[in-house]
Amino acid sequence: MIPGPQYQRPLTKKSGAPEIYVTNTRPEHVPALARLQRIVFPTLEDHELFTEAKYLKHLELFPEGQFVALARTPEGDIPVAATSTYRTHFDFNNHQHTYEEAIAGGWLTNHDAQGEWLYGVDMSVHPDYRGLKIGRKLYEARHDLVRRLNLRGEIAGALIPGYTHHDRNLTVAQYVLRVMQGKLHDPTLSMQLRNGFRIKGILYEHISDERSGNCATLIVRENPFYVTPSGEQVQLHHSTRVGTSSHAHSVNHSHGKAQHQHGRARALSPHRNKQAARHPNAHL
Repeated sequence: MIPGPQYQRPLTKKSGAPEIYVTNTRPEHVPALARLQRIVFPTLEDHELFTEAKYLKHLELFPEGQFVALARTPEGDIPVAATSTYRTHFDFNNHQHTYEEAIAGGWLTNHDAQGEWLYGVDMSVHPDYRGLKIGRKLYEARHDLVRRLNLRGEIAGALIPGYTHHDRNLTVAQYVLRVMQGKLHDPTLSMQLRNGFRIKGILYEHISDERSGNCATLIVRENPFYVTPSGEQVQLHHSTRVGTSSHAHSVNHSHGKAQHQHGRARALSPHRNKQAARHPNAHL
């Protein structure tokens, strides 16, 4: 039995579509979720995928942070989507890290019960069930958790699979900037921007995904209701940095101009008191 309150959110049913609802992941969902990993993330290497044992470890460490979308069928409720998370402290000045580091080999043992941020490890929706806004409901479940736990917000590493169609003409930074400005559409990043995430930077050599140039964007969705231990409500900051390890681009949102600043970003762990931090994508 998973301790703590159980989260459950119904989804509006489309004509001809099965009824789908989001709830906390339970051990009986794990075998189907492990199979779903290979379907949703065919480009990832074996060590980057979550196995049954790893999913069970997630439930042991942070049960309230694991969510699954279930489709009601005559044969029973079937897992068709899921998202995994953990709590962490995060150093945005040293944000470069790999997905493998973020997920601690897939075990999520970087989880810190006192962490101020929710790290979104992945977001997986079965191809046959896309277009039903299931991903949005899973993001809402994470957002509700952030507010309930009074966390500073959410962090994720968003893949940019649309880059594969522009990699001959654009650098990763140029592509991300154009997606952020609405000039290009990316199937993953654009959706996350619509869901309230902001781009904080680019994670280079983050994950084995050739479509994304092996990169991801560091995205953040802050909690507007966060209250500090002293009882003060924190103002949100909206600066965005897009660049390489040798160049960073600060985007002025009021004027839409990119300015280049030189300097190396240290490839250190973004987690305080942790040797490494990791997470994929969104896969997020």
